[in-house]
Parts: sequence; structure tokens; C-alpha cells
Amino acid sequence: MNAVRKRANLPAVTYSVDALRQERRHELAFEAIRWGDMRRYGKAYCIAALESQLGQAIYNNGVATTMKDQGAGYRARYEATYGFRPYPQKEISLSNGVLTQKSGWDACSALFTSWK
Repeated sequence: MNAVRKRANLPAVTYSVDALRQERRHELAFEAIRWGDMRRYGKAYCIAALESQLGQAIYNNGVATTMKDQGAGYRARYEATYGFRPYPQKEISLSNGVLTQKSGWDACSALFTSWK
């Protein structure tokens, strides 16, 4: 961790789980792997991180607004899918019954119609 900080001309920090998580938060933020890293810390961590977005100022299609829970809520969506994306239907069809859709993405529970 401190080797990365040194490369960025930042001061060394004392090692701890919190310091490591904070470092990974910044290091992985724009590398499209942050979400997988967050899921390692458990369900409560992910849900808290998702829910912390509520009420934050954002731009939606260039219009200033605030982040909303999209109706179903982040907790319900995460508990249904554990943060995993669905298998593509084409892959399920090509598997001849070997592959089944992941939990939370079946025809009934995947219909979070208020999510956009």
C-alpha cells in the first residue's frame, strides 16, 4: 500500500483494514473493478455504500437532480442479486438446460420496473 502511495508522492500511512479499504477505494475507483472489490467486504458494506448515494447531487442526462432509490430500493435489489449481473438469455439457451439464471434475475424477481 505504501509503495503505491510513494509512487503518487503521498505520505506513508499506518497499515489497518480501514486504511487498506480507503486506499483501494481511491486506487480502483476508475478501473471498473471497484464493485467486485466492494462485494468482498460483505452484504452490509455494499448496501451501506449503495444507500449512501441517496440524496446526493447528480446529473441525469445533463439535468441537475438528486439520487433517488428508484422505487425498489438498493437494499432489495442487492439482496435479490447479491450484486451479480444476469447471464445473457442467449447463453442460457445455448447451454441446453445446463445453465440456469442466477438468483434475483428470474422472470418475476428481475422486474424492478422503476429502475432506469
